[in-house]
Amino acid sequence: MALALDDRKLLPDGVHDATLKEVEQLFGGFQKCDRRMTLFKKLRDYLAAVKKAGCGTSVIIDGSFVMGCVDGPDDVDLILVLPSDWNGTST
Repeated sequence: MALALDDRKLLPDGVHDATLKEVEQLFGGFQKCDRRMTLFKKLRDYLAAVKKAGCGTSVIIDGSFVMGCVDGPDDVDLILVLPSDWNGTST
């Protein structure tokens, strides 16, 4: 199911599965300034590094970045979900 904002420009309560492309389309574009575009690029670069390192299984994005009613969020709040067998040591 595609992400959709309510009439207040907020996601409904809950956890939503989304592709990076869907996140970009809904939250990574220009509003009143280019802040969202800058933050989305940083998010995309971070996720590419996580993928290259092979340490994350999914990411939960929260905060003002995923609030369409906020024109210029300060940052991207996220939780990186690690594999259940991850112990923090290099192999």
